Amino acid sequence: WRANMGIRTWFREFKEWLHDTFMYFLIGQSIIYNMSWEDPRIDQELFKFRKDKDVIVTLTSAGDQVLDYLIAAPKKIISVDLNNRQNALLELKLAGIKELTHNEFWQIFGASSGPTFRAVYPRLSKHLTAEAKAFWDSAQDLFDNKFLWSGACGNLVRYGVMVIRYVFGLDKFYTQLRECPTLAEQRELTEQNRAALDRFFAFLHFSRRLWAPFIAVPASQLDLFKGNIMSIAVYSVLENTHIAKDNYFYYGQLYGVWSPECCPRYMQPEHFAKLQANKLADRVSVRHCLLGDAIKDEEDGSITCMSLLDHMDWLSDEVVVNCWEIYRPKLADGARIFWRSFSDHQHIAPLAYLDFHQDDVTRVIRDFPDRVMMYNTTFFATVPDKFDVIHREPYCPEATLASDLSVLYNMWFKPISGDSHAKHLDSFYGGQADTYDKFRYRFLHGRWPMAVNMPTPKDAVWVDMGGGTGSNVEFFSKSIDSFKKVVVLDLCEPLLEQCRRRIAANKWGDRVVAVKGDATDEGLVGRELPKAGTVDLITFSYSLTMIPDWKKSLDIAMTLLKPGGYIAVADFTVTKEHSALTRFMWPFIFKHDHVMLRTEHTETLAAMFDQVTLHVNRGGFPYVPVLKCPWYYFVGQKPVEVAPKAGARKARA
Repeated sequence: WRANMGIRTWFREFKEWLHDTFMYFLIGQSIIYNMSWEDPRIDQELFKFRKDKDVIVTLTSAGDQVLDYLIAAPKKIISVDLNNRQNALLELKLAGIKELTHNEFWQIFGASSGPTFRAVYPRLSKHLTAEAKAFWDSAQDLFDNKFLWSGACGNLVRYGVMVIRYVFGLDKFYTQLRECPTLAEQRELTEQNRAALDRFFAFLHFSRRLWAPFIAVPASQLDLFKGNIMSIAVYSVLENTHIAKDNYFYYGQLYGVWSPECCPRYMQPEHFAKLQANKLADRVSVRHCLLGDAIKDEEDGSITCMSLLDHMDWLSDEVVVNCWEIYRPKLADGARIFWRSFSDHQHIAPLAYLDFHQDDVTRVIRDFPDRVMMYNTTFFATVPDKFDVIHREPYCPEATLASDLSVLYNMWFKPISGDSHAKHLDSFYGGQADTYDKFRYRFLHGRWPMAVNMPTPKDAVWVDMGGGTGSNVEFFSKSIDSFKKVVVLDLCEPLLEQCRRRIAANKWGDRVVAVKGDATDEGLVGRELPKAGTVDLITFSYSLTMIPDWKKSLDIAMTLLKPGGYIAVADFTVTKEHSALTRFMWPFIFKHDHVMLRTEHTETLAAMFDQVTLHVNRGGFPYVPVLKCPWYYFVGQKPVEVAPKAGARKARA
């Protein structure tokens, strides 16, 4: 009942708003990260940066991974952050590489010596931008009391260490961990203190909504994984990495300083000397803006590497698509892309169309265990030649009260006549075809997310099954030339007439065609529809529930698709996870309009196609207060090796 009324959704959204509002307040007040919590050793092993050739784009964070990348002497690094205090920290480190001796650099960033910082700051400040200089002019005290325990994240850790030692009784463990001479002894020490550690990790998991904003983890990212990430991460680190000798992340955060044996590579004498001698700091460009704005003036095809950290977790699918519309032209074909995620699977549908190299990730993490482990998954991919992200935007035609009343009359009161499915459709939509889109877009909530998440390969052939008025094509009206052919198939003549008018009004020409026909008619294949095995993309947008023999229509979709082609579906739904009330109420309501909600829809799609994404949500209706019906969108891929006939479904079921 609460789900159908939308109460759970409202409460969840309110909690997320509260969480993120506090997080962004903190971001606007101080440095968040005083060290980068991403292990660059893994990045280096996957990227294999090419000296004097690679152009790298990454996020600044605390700049540690930028300086580690710089040791490989790439042609250029573009480092971007919206928090200019993080950029100021990287600028200060770059200034130190240009200006200081290794001992001076170490005293500031390794030993956190405030007097040393103030003594050399006049030499450093001449290398800083005005914004960075303004920050450091007023923040010199950060080095007086352990810089690694400063800022939002650092202060949280400072007090967290006190809780570990004195509330959970781990003071002896804390002291001994720093001196453990071998990994074997560290493992033994961990086992001796497992009970107390378990209690501490349980406390962290219970209180995660309170501390996550301090380390800039948005609510949406925190919700990607329900398990106890702290327990999983720290136990893995204690089991597989030596804190005292080879894990500067946990060493630095636990003790507030680094040691000469346990620090980032760029702080080690031999690498610091290389950075200085080759003037590599001049190859870093630090930019305070959005990532897309940072690269918009770069030459097309010039960027060879993107290290996105966990940035993609922060973005909705719609924003991901908008960003990649900017990124793609700037990326070279075959460009290497790297990111980490809090999710335990690749959850970002628009990125599923890259070429992934997860075997390489598995091998590298096996050989070089992650020394951070704060992310559940790591992804490494290259950009295929046909990968494209084209412009798309919502289609929201303006409605009037009169147009709404016309639609409501035809939906609720006008009798449906006819002795066939086609005549039922003509009867139902005939009186509302010209106002159909003005009303429907407000409750067909899955259409736009489906359009956002579906792939758009270069020169694609797209068939929209049950496409009606052709409104789905409107999402791509400004980029329609990116498609080789678009076919809108529907059985309803009044809706198709609106589609023909739309094609003419938008001057889409022969690129978009409206075809009258039944989505279950195999005879259309190779005639009105493209030949079998030649279609890149098929969509069913709120049509699958209206096709009596919907399984046959999916078989035909399978026949039409190329091996590796994609299907995208959006519709109303009920699933086995929904309550008995939901599974009874919504099919009963929709049955009046010959819309059949079935639990088998999503199950069959997942059985026939390799699932890229499946998202289930709820949405309301105009003039119907409170009630919200479940809807979904699904994106799947035709298996590369499958016969293009009906038996394909049975073989995979």
